[in-house]
Amino acid sequence: MSGLLIRRAAPNDAVYARTIRCLALSESPTAYGTRLDEVISRPLRYWRMLIRQRPWFLALDENDVVGMVTTDTYGFNGETYPGVYGMYVAPHFRGTAVAPSLLNEVKTLNATRGHQRLFLDVVLGNDRAEHFYRREGFVRIGELRPLDRDPRRFMTAMVCDL
Repeated sequence: MSGLLIRRAAPNDAVYARTIRCLALSESPTAYGTRLDEVISRPLRYWRMLIRQRPWFLALDENDVVGMVTTDTYGFNGETYPGVYGMYVAPHFRGTAVAPSLLNEVKTLNATRGHQRLFLDVVLGNDRAEHFYRREGFVRIGELRPLDRDPRRFMTAMVCDL
């Protein structure tokens, strides 16, 4: 992990974005609102567009992408706030500085934009992720919503102060 780099993605990082997102959906298919078969064949121009539309942060170990997170708007009680989306760290990098470093980039970016709160959803049963978010200052706010792709499963909203 000596070559670890956390940085904001640029459009020319589309291959990295596609690689890590597909790894996330393959390795943890029930943790996200999309499925691997929905995104695996999308062309690089699609990934470049996503990176242009909202901030993506990547964790790179040498030339391997090992983590990602994005931030975008999050609707809560009729208001919009910044939100955390697509957080993922490859299994062999969990429990290291990768996840806190990625999340810190999102927190810092949104704080410098003048935001005071940061929201996210976590799928119920994804206990490791929820425990991580709690350690990072997030608390449940009681809102449960069914997953669009599987209404038998639920997400819980969490928030932290910046």
